[in-house]
Amino acid sequence: MLTTKNLNAETAYTMALKLLDNPSEETTKQVWDKCHADKSVQDAVSLYLYSTFDYAPKALYKLHTKLVELVQSV
Repeated sequence: MLTTKNLNAETAYTMALKLLDNPSEETTKQVWDKCHADKSVQDAVSLYLYSTFDYAPKALYKLHTKLVELVQSV
């Protein structure tokens, strides 16, 4: 069975982990699961990655806000 990676979810996961200080294995698993389950976080990653130069700072701010909310809910 061929599985494809969800690059937006994995990017969100990598960015979210940077917001945590020495997370436990359980916390990292929860963050992984939430990044893969939350379509709005994945969409925010996509919006940031494919935004224009002028819009990139605003898109990054929106993504960061979503990631902070995600991390706080773990």
